[in-house]
Amino acid sequence: MTYAFRRTAVCWLLVFWCFAFKGVAQSPGPIIELFTSLEKTHGVVFSYNPRLLNALRFGPIDLPDDLQGTLDRISSILPLRFDRTDEENILVIPVRNPVQFEVFDAADNTPLELIYIKVNNSTPRYLLPNNGAYLVDDLFITDSLLINSSFYQAKTLMVGQLDATNGKIMLNPDTVNLEDVVIQSYLTSGVNSVLGDHRIEINMSDLGLIAGETDGDVYQVLQAIPGIQSPSGRPGNLNIRGSQFNQNLTLFDNIPIYHTGHFFGSFSPYNPAMVETMNVYRAGQSAQWGGRIGGVIEMKTRETVPESVSVGALVNTIYGGMELELPVISDKLGAIFSARHKLSFTDDLPPKLDAFYDLTFQGSALSKDRMQPSDRLDELNIGFTDWNAKLIYQLNPKNRISLSALNIQNDFDYVLVMGADQGRIQQEDTQLENWGVTGEWSSSLTDQIELSASFTSSSFLLRELRKESEGGVEQLDQTTTNELDNQIAGVKVKYQPTARVHVDLGYQYTSHDILFTQTREGSNRGPRRRENEGSVQAVYLSFNQQVNNRINATLGFRADFFTARGNEQIFLQPRLSLTYLFSRYLYAKASFNRSHQYIWQTFVNDFDDFRVDNQFWRLSDRDFPVQSATNYMLGILYDRGSWLIDAEFYSRTMDDLSRRGQGGGPPGTPPAPTAFGEVMVEGVDLMIKKRWIGFESWISYSLAFAKENLTVEQDVFYDQRHVINAKALIPYGRWSFAIGWGLMSGLPVYLPEISREPIEIPYTDRFPSQHQLDLSASYHYIPPSTKWNAIVGLSILNVYDRENVINAFQNQINFEQPLRRGLGFSPNLQLKIIF
Repeated sequence: MTYAFRRTAVCWLLVFWCFAFKGVAQSPGPIIELFTSLEKTHGVVFSYNPRLLNALRFGPIDLPDDLQGTLDRISSILPLRFDRTDEENILVIPVRNPVQFEVFDAADNTPLELIYIKVNNSTPRYLLPNNGAYLVDDLFITDSLLINSSFYQAKTLMVGQLDATNGKIMLNPDTVNLEDVVIQSYLTSGVNSVLGDHRIEINMSDLGLIAGETDGDVYQVLQAIPGIQSPSGRPGNLNIRGSQFNQNLTLFDNIPIYHTGHFFGSFSPYNPAMVETMNVYRAGQSAQWGGRIGGVIEMKTRETVPESVSVGALVNTIYGGMELELPVISDKLGAIFSARHKLSFTDDLPPKLDAFYDLTFQGSALSKDRMQPSDRLDELNIGFTDWNAKLIYQLNPKNRISLSALNIQNDFDYVLVMGADQGRIQQEDTQLENWGVTGEWSSSLTDQIELSASFTSSSFLLRELRKESEGGVEQLDQTTTNELDNQIAGVKVKYQPTARVHVDLGYQYTSHDILFTQTREGSNRGPRRRENEGSVQAVYLSFNQQVNNRINATLGFRADFFTARGNEQIFLQPRLSLTYLFSRYLYAKASFNRSHQYIWQTFVNDFDDFRVDNQFWRLSDRDFPVQSATNYMLGILYDRGSWLIDAEFYSRTMDDLSRRGQGGGPPGTPPAPTAFGEVMVEGVDLMIKKRWIGFESWISYSLAFAKENLTVEQDVFYDQRHVINAKALIPYGRWSFAIGWGLMSGLPVYLPEISREPIEIPYTDRFPSQHQLDLSASYHYIPPSTKWNAIVGLSILNVYDRENVINAFQNQINFEQPLRRGLGFSPNLQLKIIF
């Protein structure tokens, strides 16, 4: 018998008889009704989880008159046991057992080598057969199982129904539509690969554990994907196949994001619990995306009205937060809301924040290594807040309206008193705000035509106030501001005449208004002011078709009409994506696209995010041409049973990039002129994943050559030639463990262009290789008799505190310690409770 709860056959036959799968002479009643009757008769209170027991029924049977005898009788028939906490209260505990079954192809009766299973609403996970059978531990007979596999229709059934199948589950083959084929659990659960457009899709609610994080930090999750890394060690300063942060398009419900995250890119500025899906494009962009020459990170919150109220609260060593989902008017109107706020600390910073403090301020006057014993911080404030809210109104089955808002705020200020006589004072107050609101209407006009329209208004503000005085005499009083306002309006039509053909047609209007001002009190130099205004009107067309169950092709075309300072230019951008199916286990893929960028940050040879002038945005004009890029990708993917192998070869050329000239030489010496040129990136991303019974592991290898030709041809300062990551995920009951080890090439040696004296370092070509170990562990606590659950997580970055050399400081050089180092030992502890 292949189906077994590992109890006696007689016991389980009784269970199923009571569960009404075999049928009884008369209709049995719900077990909950029996508990209600016993409460009235004996004056007790039963505590239980209604979700588990609602479907459990108890047939007509003689019961003893005494309460204890009744409970013993129920336990002998149903998988329940009772814990009397006192004379009045009784805890009803479901008895869980292992379940074993087989899965077959319904068409030819062949056994399947791999399945994915989801128990109730838990995170889906893969299963491998052992001697032809699949085993799932800790199941209750009313648990719901969703079982699926690639190229098959998913099947949902209750555990108790398995008896009727004789332990054999038949999955029906699904229609092969390559556009919708998803390689599930590409990295971990919730991180999938979509073959149709070669994107990585992340379902945040299903996301498994990642080494080094337990709170689902978006930026930490992205760095687990081959080809995405942060050479500086700062999670938010992402490099996607040679494109820097400002060259990547990041959208949150269509709201553009213009900064690397909280505390200068140390933490992602989005509550991961509110992000439903995240789409990541490494190899290029589809026709609907424009305005950037790198990758695309698209985050979406839920688009359906919540069915019930859900409340969550979380706290870790850095911040606290909450999230809320609730239906307002039945299934018509719903709302979601989340907020996070950094905790206040009166004494020492918590370990993780302290590690990012050292990473951020090294080389500056705030560096612990640079401060003298006589120096003191009279004031230090590191603050950040983010919140987002959304209203979803389902007018009718074919029309939906939503309104989504996001607000991100960062505050950083300090007062540093220096010198033995305490006469030198340095002050800084930096504020950052990124907010936006998006309204969207979508409608299914017919079964073949969908129409959507949206409008987004967003703003970015970065302001820095710096003051310096010595001996009571003011030396500097400077205010610098960078403001960016966007208005984005778009309409899109999707036409799908057949299941294997669809056409997307759209129009988008984007306006940019950028203001840069800098004033210096007491200076003969007048205020600096630069204002850029421009707009982009874009039309795009995308045609997708599947041919002969083998080829999926998407041909796209985008035309941008760019206007700024009297310049009017048209840019044509073809897009092509191909997928070829050799078999249901082996696929080839390829893509080509052209893209342009109209708003950007100046290209500099440094990782100093604390330096505010590295973060200013500007618009292309007569003096700064529009940037462009050409992308190619060719790859192959094999996914069968316990093995997954994915390899992508790519080439990216980015033209008309600029680097700001460096000043700081002798008095009267003008800064070097701005340099223009190109960056060329070629590489391969390889991932080999092995699924084992009980755990999974993978190793990824990225080889990249990033060269620039601005002033001279040389390696780009962030060129990390080799990156190797080895990771393992180990579930154990309600525990989950993740371990990851990375080995990275050292970055090129770039000495500062302007220095008052030569810098002596023991490296000439590249800095030493980097490596670090990351760990995570989480425990999911689910009480047997309540509706709430909790997750406790511990994460540690750089477990053995490796001092990885990043590069040499390019500004504010400390000649005794001229080298920038990566993130040190960084632990974090988090608790999340969900109601």
